[in-house]
Order: sequence, then structure tokens, then C-alpha cells
Amino acid sequence: MRSDSWLLGKMGSTGLTLALVLWGAGVRADIVQSPPGLSEFSFQLHVTPNAANSYAAVTHPEKWWNGAHSFSGDAANMTLEAAAGGCWCEKLPAGGSAQHMRVLTAIPGALLRLSGGLGPLQEQPMTGVMTWSFKDDPKGGSTIDFKYRLAGASDLPAGWPQAVNGVLSGQMQRLQNFLDKGAP
Repeated sequence: MRSDSWLLGKMGSTGLTLALVLWGAGVRADIVQSPPGLSEFSFQLHVTPNAANSYAAVTHPEKWWNGAHSFSGDAANMTLEAAAGGCWCEKLPAGGSAQHMRVLTAIPGALLRLSGGLGPLQEQPMTGVMTWSFKDDPKGGSTIDFKYRLAGASDLPAGWPQAVNGVLSGQMQRLQNFLDKGAP
């Protein structure tokens, strides 16, 4: 895993500002690029609710996801069925729909694993696996470990991992706010 200083050096001044805001809010973020064609985005959140309640909140993206990063423009159109084979889906106008990800593993209060590509990654010849792990903190609250691994080819412009990290960082901040304050 690369150090935070490497990450901050690659992000530029706007990314540095976002990283400092997130660091102060208790969200830790890393981008890991191993072999060519493999990227990993990693976040750790320390939140007020216990692991069971944090898991339950994550399974309701309509309450914390930023609708600007959806196909319909409104996160209220999203649902996530937290069961193996379940869909993180979105209703679209005129009876349309979009599948963002498919649930691989759902262990309430402990683990949620999904497969798929978010946003423009959906049309790339890539495989994505998103893993959420939840643990109660003996001092109170819980820790959420988030990893999103992407493998495969991409015709996206150079720097796309930083763009994905920026979107995910914003979503993690919204989740943190929702869990700690009841609003994204």
C-alpha cells in the first residue's frame, strides 16, 4: 500500500484540500495501483452507530448517496437489496432502470460485497468488486472498512483513478455525515 504522502502528491491542490477535509472528518482514503490494469480504492470510517446500524445505513444509498452521481440525477431512485444476487439498482424515467452493482455476499452487521462498475466504469471492460466490512469499536461506535478493486482494460483518460477516488471520497463523506449527524 502506498503512503498518504504519495497519494497527496498525486492529487494536486484541489485533491489536497479534499483530502485534508476528509482526514479531519475521520475518513481515511488510499488509492493503490499494483500491476497494470488493477486499481484499489480504500477508505476507513469511524462512525457513531454500531456495526449493525452502520451496515443497515449503507444498504440504503438513497439516503446518503449524492444524486449528482446517478443516472437519474436523484439518489431517491436507488435501492439496494442486501441479499446474495440482490441488486443495487436505480429507477430511470419512462420505466427504465440501471443496475449499478450485484450483491455477492451479505452478512448483516459484518460484511457486504458487491460486483460491478459504477458510473462510466460500467461501460468499460473491467471487473469491479466492492467490499464493506463493519466492526464494533470497544470504545463505542464502529469502523467501516471499504475497498473497491477494479481490474481490466480501460479507454478512460489518464488520471481516471484520481477522478474515481474523488467521487468515492465525496460519497464516503456523505455516508460519514449521515451516520454521525443523520444527514448527508
